[in-house]
Amino acid sequence: MLSAAALQQSCSSSAAQAISPLTAVLCALGLLIWVPWALNRWRFRHIPGPWAPPVLGNLLGLAQHDLHGYLELCRKRHGTLFKIYIGSNMIVCLAEPGLARRTFSKLSCRHSGVQLVAGPQDWDFLVDGLVGANGTAWRTLRTAWQPAFGSAALEGYVSGMNAAAEELRQRLEAAAASGEEVELFGELGAMTMDVVGQAAYGVDLHTLQTAEDVTQQQQQQQQQESSLLAAIKAVFEGGGVANSSNYLPLVLLFPLLAPLVQALAYRWPDAKLARLAKARAKIRQASMQLVQGWRGHPQQQQQQQQQQQHARSAGNGYMQPAGSLPEVAAGALSGAAGAPGTFPGLMLTARDKETGQQLTDEQVVSQLNTFLVAAFETTASAIACCIYFIAQHPQVQDALLAEVDAFGRQRRVAFSDLDQFPQADAILKETLRLIPPGAIAARFTEQGHQLTPEVWLPPGTPLFACIHAYQRDPQLWPAAEQFRPERWLQDGASAAAEGLQPSTPDAYSPFGFGGRLCVGMRFANQEVVIALVRLYQCFTFELQPGQVPLPVKQTFALIPAQGLRVRVQKRS
Repeated sequence: MLSAAALQQSCSSSAAQAISPLTAVLCALGLLIWVPWALNRWRFRHIPGPWAPPVLGNLLGLAQHDLHGYLELCRKRHGTLFKIYIGSNMIVCLAEPGLARRTFSKLSCRHSGVQLVAGPQDWDFLVDGLVGANGTAWRTLRTAWQPAFGSAALEGYVSGMNAAAEELRQRLEAAAASGEEVELFGELGAMTMDVVGQAAYGVDLHTLQTAEDVTQQQQQQQQQESSLLAAIKAVFEGGGVANSSNYLPLVLLFPLLAPLVQALAYRWPDAKLARLAKARAKIRQASMQLVQGWRGHPQQQQQQQQQQQHARSAGNGYMQPAGSLPEVAAGALSGAAGAPGTFPGLMLTARDKETGQQLTDEQVVSQLNTFLVAAFETTASAIACCIYFIAQHPQVQDALLAEVDAFGRQRRVAFSDLDQFPQADAILKETLRLIPPGAIAARFTEQGHQLTPEVWLPPGTPLFACIHAYQRDPQLWPAAEQFRPERWLQDGASAAAEGLQPSTPDAYSPFGFGGRLCVGMRFANQEVVIALVRLYQCFTFELQPGQVPLPVKQTFALIPAQGLRVRVQKRS
């Protein structure tokens, strides 16, 4: 018989043999997590930042404050150059505008993080558009987009912008008469969707029409258009972390496993990713129908090419339209042809000056998708935030009304009229200072980059320019947290503007900077000014309680988190 001591030794040996493989696995996992964490912090030890434990990083702080709020908090605590960790992924953050501009002017590759897709066409939706492309592909697409936002093209969009604003005014008439509360951000989203539908698709989406306005013949078309609108909203909402796939936390926490997680999401998408992929497919299908319908009208294509022959001397890589765009033709999404001079028409007939190659149908579809998503709620948010600030500042509203009345209460805004609204333009600029379309601009280093004399960034380092943070920095802006549109009035138009200017012009960059400056900036500004003028010709707006300060959230842009609740007041 075994002695007690021998029996104990035997049991201990068996337990050690059973535990040792598990211990080895845990130790290996610990090393895989801790070693990269320690090396990363040593490499970037010269950059301050909040404490970030392994794996989680600063996710708890980001969840509490949202991205824009957390970056502003870090600027106050750690200065204008700091680092944060989104899970295990480090981001170098620049909250000094001069350094951000100098750095980003040299870096053209946009950092978009790890993308989760549910199919090959879903991937094309993300990477083939202007926003997602990098390198030579991005430069080609950027040149192709430019004619669509030149002065001739912008003049052609004015009619559609006026018409969409007038339809919204008709809807608001009933609310003004009844005194009922209106969720204005949603109404403005419908208006901007009408505008972008005409500009990007060359068709009228009729999103503002009521049931009484629609004939029986139009109902089937509108059902299709409504599903498209819902798909665009779903894609926009899916850009926020709160609505993202359940696979995303795994990618953020364990970036080394990203290829495996991406493969799992591709093969077995969860409900959120599947819903997002379905919405992307809907937009892609509608875009492809439009492109194929337009390709089926060679006479229109020939007319478009003849128009652009006259613009060869413009000097950019792609031919530009010769003159003003014609009125956008309405048409059903199924097989509707893009009118000559519309955005799809320009994309389809654009040619690279060096190679002579046209964009493929897939590339054109990706540009339509990008235009739709980028120009939808971003512009609606800008208009809603303008109205939010105007409603809080009676003196600003009085100045705007005087400007609108001087122009005329019954007039449409023409392209040549846009310089008659310095007050509206100042309101827009100040709104974009306080609530820019995006809290950040993102890049990554293709090669090593000397950021400062002390900080060297290796290839592949992601960077954020903290636009929201430095546009509110009191070290750069007098009355930084106050809404003071008079700071933008030029040529002595306002004595109050003195002392309100930023210490550097780099402190204002709501549309980014460098080669990645938003190509649709003038389009967006024009739409906002026209909308403000046309709405304030008829109405003023009273904020409902509980909205100051306005809660905002980050999706693809900073938008009102709970909409904008107002009462519409008819002007006498």
